[in-house]
Amino acid sequence: MRSRHLQLAGIEVVSRDNGIVRVTLVAEYLIADAAIYYTRSTNANDAVFLQMRRALVETARRQASASITAAPKAFAAMISEASTPDVTKLGFEIVDLQMVEAISLGWVRQTAANPPHADDPPDAIVH
Repeated sequence: MRSRHLQLAGIEVVSRDNGIVRVTLVAEYLIADAAIYYTRSTNANDAVFLQMRRALVETARRQASASITAAPKAFAAMISEASTPDVTKLGFEIVDLQMVEAISLGWVRQTAANPPHADDPPDAIVH
């Protein structure tokens, strides 16, 4: 089967240290199991997009914003690893995943519902 392309462009994620990072991912995937692909979801292509986005958000929540922006290849590998089980359940295989953009935008403003964390920068930029 021919590979298909997927782009998650300009997605803003919140990191472990409440940093906001804008990322753009480009992935290439293919149908690995046609039987699962046809029976698992009526709109499997949209489902793979949602699974990749979920993996991105969950992986970002476990990383510091500086780690995401400083090591985009390592972060992309973590996203690929995190998304593999769910993408496989849809009959797909991720062939390539690259992060083409990782820009720090600031930090989430501290409120009573969101008290400061030990990892927070002292003078946080507010988004």
